[in-house]
Amino acid sequence: MHEDNLTIARFVPKSAEAANPENQSRCADVCETPVVPEQKSASKGLVTGELLGSEQLGVSPKRRVSVKKDSSFSKRNQFNPHRTVLPNGMVVIVQENHANSTVAVACSIKAGSYFDPPGKHGVAELVAEMITRGTQRRTALEIARQVDFIGASIETSCSVELANVRAKCLSKDLPLILDLVADQLRNPSFPEDQFQKAKGEMLSRLLQSKESPEAQASRKFYNAVFPAGHPYHALTFDEAEAQIKAIEREDLDAFHRSYYRPDTCIIVIVGDVDTAEAVALSQQYFGDWTAEGPTPTISIPNADLPKEPRLIKIPMADKSEVSVIFGYPLGLRRTDRDYYAVRIMNQILGGAGALASLLGQEIREKRGLAYNVYSTFEATLGPGPWYAQLGTSPKNLEQAVRVLKDTIAKFRREGPTKRQFEQAREFIIGVFPIALETNTGLAGALLSTECYGLGLEYLRDYAKIYRSVTIEQVKAAAAKYLRPENAVLIVAGPVESE
Repeated sequence: MHEDNLTIARFVPKSAEAANPENQSRCADVCETPVVPEQKSASKGLVTGELLGSEQLGVSPKRRVSVKKDSSFSKRNQFNPHRTVLPNGMVVIVQENHANSTVAVACSIKAGSYFDPPGKHGVAELVAEMITRGTQRRTALEIARQVDFIGASIETSCSVELANVRAKCLSKDLPLILDLVADQLRNPSFPEDQFQKAKGEMLSRLLQSKESPEAQASRKFYNAVFPAGHPYHALTFDEAEAQIKAIEREDLDAFHRSYYRPDTCIIVIVGDVDTAEAVALSQQYFGDWTAEGPTPTISIPNADLPKEPRLIKIPMADKSEVSVIFGYPLGLRRTDRDYYAVRIMNQILGGAGALASLLGQEIREKRGLAYNVYSTFEATLGPGPWYAQLGTSPKNLEQAVRVLKDTIAKFRREGPTKRQFEQAREFIIGVFPIALETNTGLAGALLSTECYGLGLEYLRDYAKIYRSVTIEQVKAAAAKYLRPENAVLIVAGPVESE
């Protein structure tokens, strides 16, 4: 195995398109995660989504999805997670599942781009990427060989708020995997050659993303609706390039010393394990990890709504498709009481399984005006945006945008029908257990609940929570949170400049 071909222990790039700005501040990555500018984060936050916060369910908005009514996590699994706090403040959660001989590990630390030093946005992402590229005990090649030899995987990622590690292995190999994860989190060496390589790869992803109308629109959206200095604000491409180039290897060392620490670390272990054994292994590999200074905290402010509608065009003459984003700062956090009603609201309007949504029906199914269309929202540790996104041809652009605005305005006025409300609520309830059917999905879900302080009982109470939401609450949410008159419209593709 050559070092240039390492793929087993790897960093998850920021987006499927090498810079489709995705998942900026979320804690997880399977359900409900919105699109955010590449420069804000790596592609995968933690490991699961609604749990986390934004609105997509890990189901492509372009697909129809059917689920069994009244699917129930509690009926399908023995759910009895054990939570322990080590003396150094690290949280360990273990859930046994002896259905097969595998284990999933999900871990997060408050070490995301929120903490990047001024003028050097990208340090947190590079640290998360570099921890798999060599430690004080192992070279990058040695790490990859050890992981490859046992048929396991280790991936790292970074979001606005968190740095994340997730791993999969056979249960007999859990001690080695925990040893590797602990070594990477605690003792990265940041070798100069690997640093230069990782920095070059980050710049390449950034430059490649400039060719994507979707990435252009997404970056401009987060640049426009969140002010400079806000954690969700997206730098321009030129600003991002300059800041990445300014990063030095010493910046990674300093960042790691300050923010990689046990008192903000959560590790979840799910699978064919004994709880006491898993806790003991965690104590063995992480128990003597120490932290100095005050514990880092995260506080993300609300962004003001635009005072009036705004149109921003990004001409890309050589493209055939137009990418459209229409949205605004939502002002909702994951722990806010309105979250569940807003989620049902958005599911009806343009959520997962979006062809059956109002936007999907009105824009694509009835009129054939768009290749894809959906809406999403981000409500995590901070208050993110709501937006609708569609891809269309230049000739259909004007009509597609008009129908988009009209559909949102009508839904805000009238709210859902009883049938729409019930179908959306049952979809959300029914699709949830699918995300928990694997050790990886359940580990991500448990990690998210800990992130948000929802309590371990949240997974058991999930269906009950959503069934307590009424149609009146969803109508009220639509009236309160849908603000098309304050939206920014971004259009990227073969369009004329303003």
